[in-house]
Amino acid sequence: MISETTIKKLIFIALSGVIFSTVADELNHQLNSQINSQINSQLNSQLNSQLNSQLNIQMEKRANALNDTLSGFYKNKDSLTTNVTNPLLSDQKMTTASGVQFDANIGCKASNTFLEILAVPTRTGDISLTISVDKNMDNILDSVYSQPIVSGICANGFIKCDAGTWNNCKDYEWRLNGNINLRPTLTPKLITSALQGDLLKSCYCVNNSCGSGLLINNFKTIIKDLGSGIANAFQKVNPYYTISGVEGSGPLIRFFGQEPASCHESFDGTLTAYKNNSEGLSTAAFSEFSTNSLFETLTNSTAANHQSTSIQNCTINREIDLTKASVNNNNNKNNNKTFSIKIGAPGDKYIGYTFNLLNNTSNIDVRDSAKGSIIQLPTNLNFADLCNNGYEIEFLGTTDWFPPKPYDSPKYDTSVQRTVIMSPSCSNGMLGNLRLTDNSDSNGLDYKYALGAEFKFVAKKVSCDINSENIINACLPFETNADCRLKDENIDGVNTWVNFTSTGLLPIEQTRRYNDGVCNEVITKNWFQKSRKYSCTSGVTTWNFDDALQRQHIISSSATTSGYTDQQFDPVTGTSTTSTHSINIPDIPAPPACIKACKTRKLVNDTAVNEFGVSANNRADSTKYEYFFHECNQEACPAGTGETILKACACLNEFAEAASMMQILRLSGKDMVCTSGTKTPIE
Repeated sequence: MISETTIKKLIFIALSGVIFSTVADELNHQLNSQINSQINSQLNSQLNSQLNSQLNIQMEKRANALNDTLSGFYKNKDSLTTNVTNPLLSDQKMTTASGVQFDANIGCKASNTFLEILAVPTRTGDISLTISVDKNMDNILDSVYSQPIVSGICANGFIKCDAGTWNNCKDYEWRLNGNINLRPTLTPKLITSALQGDLLKSCYCVNNSCGSGLLINNFKTIIKDLGSGIANAFQKVNPYYTISGVEGSGPLIRFFGQEPASCHESFDGTLTAYKNNSEGLSTAAFSEFSTNSLFETLTNSTAANHQSTSIQNCTINREIDLTKASVNNNNNKNNNKTFSIKIGAPGDKYIGYTFNLLNNTSNIDVRDSAKGSIIQLPTNLNFADLCNNGYEIEFLGTTDWFPPKPYDSPKYDTSVQRTVIMSPSCSNGMLGNLRLTDNSDSNGLDYKYALGAEFKFVAKKVSCDINSENIINACLPFETNADCRLKDENIDGVNTWVNFTSTGLLPIEQTRRYNDGVCNEVITKNWFQKSRKYSCTSGVTTWNFDDALQRQHIISSSATTSGYTDQQFDPVTGTSTTSTHSINIPDIPAPPACIKACKTRKLVNDTAVNEFGVSANNRADSTKYEYFFHECNQEACPAGTGETILKACACLNEFAEAASMMQILRLSGKDMVCTSGTKTPIE
């Protein structure tokens, strides 16, 4: 029989085993948990490091690729023309930097040669022009104009003088005839009628009388002015003509054009509306951009509104004040122009007429009955010419006039009041109003007699003198400022300075008409207005980068592979706060100690020659060894065909051998015997 003591021992042993097993299981569980945690931590750290490294590489590659794409897409005017201008003005699709294509055509037929100008200098400096124009945009140059002598260029025409001089000059304005053919029209310098056109504008000389080589030195400017003048002549006929490109080759230059109105069935002309309102373009553009938060941030930033240099615009104007000196009296019959206006009617109590002497029209103003009446206007004078040449109209008085048949009657009524309600004048457009009133007794029978009167006028030439001439120089503050430089200058439409450089061009004498209602004179001066741009550097506030430099010093001096210390400054209070930040920099692999290489040799035939012939002929063996060094690829020597490996892949150091070979080459040129008779050491 098992004793109680034995049973207690057995129970104790069993319980001990259970407890030990439980403790062992708990220890195993904790140990496994710690091991797994460490392994996972190390794996996560390694994976994160590898992922960050790969991500950084991929992001850098993508950033570089995006930069290369964008910089190549819009980096200069050629790429802008290819990727932006041409798609807008042709059937070519526009392509974004990401490769998306879409239709962006706002015009058509951008490749059509609209205008072709051949400008060849002659020995006198004058230009020989041959101009070909596609007048109907069918891609065929169907109108040709030649001009062998062009002495001056204007914004709207040209000047032809005696070859090489500025004598006997005639002005020509670019115009189109009824068949849309280019036919320059001779334009007098003094325009006597507004219907004949304006004076030539922004003219300058190009032949030898003004300097040598002006066409060659200013070819782009001259051709641009020629092409613009001709294009403007076409736009006067059809405002939808546009120049979409310019291409030059030597003395020949082509202007590519289009007519946007013919490109679409419904053309609203929204874009061409900016032609007459150029300021609206910038307004519309700014309105679009102002809704963009990034654009607004940049334009309102301190840097954008604080430039190291500023562009100052100013003008120098010649102001002329005319004064009426005298009006020729009646004794000077050479300049006075007399004329009469006659009105009449049979058997009326009163009659009145309004009239316009510029277009020779008239209308009945008032009348007593429906009986017939007559007015006779002068037809021997051009009143537009009179007004354009400074004439004044003066009323001289009236005389009797008996109307002709059928407006007459047996008796002429002499009890008539003759009234000038409005006298014709240049200031009111030569409008007049005359009236006749019968003053006879209303109970009498005089009303049945004829009314009639002749109203006499005289046009007198007004003589005007220059009362004062002042030069208003708004550029003086910039002229005298040492911190300002002249950037651009335009004198009466001629660019004399462009981008800090003189063009060598100067305007010829300019002619302008001054009309103040009384005086109407044409005055010629060497210039009337100078428009300038100055680049000034004065008044610039110095930037203070002390805080930024201090912050950079704190960060750079404290930065480690695990973190850095930052010091930020409040721009308002000037106080600073310091903070610590951690960073996770991927492991950077250590560079190899060297580039491993191997050394090989190959037996080849010696084909070298010297002054004695083929060098191999002087030896018993015509072969030699050539030695090669190869960069190893993963510990493998990429030996070529027929090569024997002399040294396996390793960090080779062949400096001693190379130095010995260089020393041999150096000494081979030295004198081995004393040919000069003087002993000298071998250096």
